[in-house]
Parts: sequence; C-alpha cells; structure tokens
Amino acid sequence: VVISPPPGISPVARMTGPDLPPGWSYTPSGMTNRIPIVALAVVGLLISRYMAAFQLGHIDQVWDPFFGDGTAKIITSEVSEAWPVADAGLGAAVYAMEIVTGVVGDKRRWRTMPWVVLFFGILIVPLGVVSIFFIIIQPIVIGTWCTLCLVAALAMLLQIPYSFDEILATLQFLKDRVRQG
Repeated sequence: VVISPPPGISPVARMTGPDLPPGWSYTPSGMTNRIPIVALAVVGLLISRYMAAFQLGHIDQVWDPFFGDGTAKIITSEVSEAWPVADAGLGAAVYAMEIVTGVVGDKRRWRTMPWVVLFFGILIVPLGVVSIFFIIIQPIVIGTWCTLCLVAALAMLLQIPYSFDEILATLQFLKDRVRQG
C-alpha cells in the first residue's frame, strides 16, 4: 500500500529533506523518543477505560489500593459529574488519540507532518496541565485522593518532556518556512 503525502507536502520534499532539524544532534521524531510517550499513553488509556466503566455503570465497584473509596468518590463527585460526558471516558479518548498520533509518521515527521506533531503537542501539554489542576483540587474540593487518577496524571505529566523537543523542532521548522515565504 502506497500512501501519498497530504496536499502541501511534495513527495520530493518528503524524500530530500534532512532527517535532523538544523542545529540538532538527534531527530526528536525518532521512535526512541516516541515509544515512551506511547507506552505512558497506553497506561493512561487502560486506567481511564477502567474508571469510565465504573462511571458508566458497567462495573459495580472501582479499586483503589491506598485511599479506600477515594477513586469512587472522585469519579462520582460533583466536579466529575459537571461534565456532560464521563470525564474518564473523555480521558480515555484523549489517550487513544495520543497513541495514534504518537505512532504515525517516521523520524522526519517534525518537517513532513507538522500538523500531526502540533496536534500531538496539544493533546499532551495543555491536557497535562489540566490533569495537574484536577489532581491539586481533589483533596481541596472533594476531600480525598484517587490512586488511579494520580497514576494517570503522572503518566500524562511524564509525556510532556518527551514530546517537548519534537514540538520545538516543528515550531522552529514552521518559523523558518514562514521566514522563507
């Protein structure tokens, strides 16, 4: 199966451009950089799916090894139920999109697929900050902690440094292209 590049990326540019961003000693889009992100996203996906199953009534109880019924209290709280959809299910959808955008492309995607890299960055960085915010408010607003939420937020937080260099290389590439007209 031959997949042609999307409009705006010529096959010549895809084949003749550099593998490394100018001034870099490695490719930030290499699989060694993306595999940890994808692995962490799989952890987040599995945890979010499990919590979503509880929120949606598919399972009767949810496991929390450290805070007793903390996970159940958090994911059935007023904060959680303020969303029109199950927030754990929304988290699972985001993790699934991270996995897909994390595996697509090759080591040159910082220049051949900048829209994918930027979407990948939007999924990770701002949503990582939102995860941190929700973790901070758990004991303040709800009065307990959630072990599964903490692990999923940690997985999201650890993705940020792994994705930052690829986002930076893409932004540098786009800035250079704009400058070149």
